[in-house]
Amino acid sequence: MRSRGRGLRAVAIVPAGGTGLRMGARVPKQYLALRGVPLLVHTLRVLARARAVAGIVVAAPRDSVRSTERLLRRHAVPKVLRVVAGGAERQESVWLGLQVVPTGLEWVVVHDAVRPFVESVLVERVLAAAAVPGAATCGLPVRDTVKRVRESSVEATLDREGLWLVQTPQAFRRQLLWEAHEKARRDGYSGTDDAVLVERLGARVAMVPGLPQNLKITTPADLITARLWMRAPMSAGGAKRPDRHPMSVRFKRPEETAGGAKRPRSTGRPDEPGRAKRPDRHPMSSRFKRPDEPGRAKRPDRHPMSSAFKRPDEPGRAKRPDRHPMSSRFKRPK
Repeated sequence: MRSRGRGLRAVAIVPAGGTGLRMGARVPKQYLALRGVPLLVHTLRVLARARAVAGIVVAAPRDSVRSTERLLRRHAVPKVLRVVAGGAERQESVWLGLQVVPTGLEWVVVHDAVRPFVESVLVERVLAAAAVPGAATCGLPVRDTVKRVRESSVEATLDREGLWLVQTPQAFRRQLLWEAHEKARRDGYSGTDDAVLVERLGARVAMVPGLPQNLKITTPADLITARLWMRAPMSAGGAKRPDRHPMSVRFKRPEETAGGAKRPRSTGRPDEPGRAKRPDRHPMSSRFKRPDEPGRAKRPDRHPMSSAFKRPDEPGRAKRPDRHPMSSRFKRPK
């Protein structure tokens, strides 16, 4: 017996119209590169691998529609139906993308452009969970203590029972999502995701477990984390071996070369850019010998900490012992 939700076909809407102010980069965050490939391309490739995704609509920045189309062609991203001009806010970009979804498809999946570590299997699970109520999202239960803070002071500690951190993808019946957006527009309401718009209609939204690595890259720290994760050989959003995944307790960081190939592991610490290869070159080694620096004397009698040190004559310093005021042979000039 086939499980309910199998065989559903959907169009994925990817809101990518933001400017990424929190990232502080010169280009919008969705165009920043991971291993030479833009975040947006990584994300779209995973969505395209999902069997339930029949096509993809991208809502790009208004002045970057043509350049985004060229970018996706250059990287041969499959299943892209349209690239449309997005809005100033995420909610507006989803609404504009919804306008061009083919009428023959009943389901819509919404996914953030800057969540490249999603897995296609999660898209399938969320879509299957939406089959009965008409809407579903994914997330992770809150594990940390949650406090409400006002003006740098703790106001209350909240009960974390039942609290989840929400991710995307989110799946909806197309007509339900349309009605939710129309109501939000009439009411002047702005939500942080699409599920909350559906909740305002009184509809039920199913929740399925998300992925710990389904990171939303919005800050420079997130980008650093993502680039570290990308150094490990990974499948779509997941590591092939436990010792290759940076979130694993057995993780061993691979040594990289210019081409990304792994070098044979040595018994000592791998040489990194700027790291000395010889033990006597490492500042923490007992055999360390500090290399001569600009302005540092090479001879032991030139080093101020050496017992053989002889201070060089400085401007204004007498060269002869009988000219130095601290010398026993000093003769004060008349």
